[in-house]
Amino acid sequence: MNPDGTLCLESPINLLGKLSAKPDLLQFAESCLIPYLYCVSHKLKNGGKFLFGELAHGPKGILDDYKQLWGLQSPEQVWMVLNAMKSHKREANKMLCPCGCGKRLGVCSYNRYLARLRKIAPRNYYKKQLDQVTPYFPQSTLKKLKKYSKRVQVIE
Repeated sequence: MNPDGTLCLESPINLLGKLSAKPDLLQFAESCLIPYLYCVSHKLKNGGKFLFGELAHGPKGILDDYKQLWGLQSPEQVWMVLNAMKSHKREANKMLCPCGCGKRLGVCSYNRYLARLRKIAPRNYYKKQLDQVTPYFPQSTLKKLKKYSKRVQVIE
């Protein structure tokens, strides 16, 4: 439960991914609500922590969930993915790949994974997610990240 009393099941894009194939109430109950209620009842009955773990609330929890979900090592890489996802595909393909390989996104195999993400939500949704996590980063880190988001010239 969030400090403001709202229920927090998972990060927004993680929820969309689970519901994108079959977006109905039954799918939501089966993949999100039942596991959550099971964890809560187990915690109330036995004490201790949640069985499947618990994310921090706010931008830190969202960044941690996306980092794990997308197989990344740092919150900065998550920012780069969200920045690429909010951009037009043609523009994003010229950015440095968030996976850390040093290639441009258009030639890296990580691009195929991002293509699947593009089917889950529109660009403006990823922009909202980026706006939500951006305050988590210090200004010096954001300057560096914005430099990487510009087109890169890679000799291949």
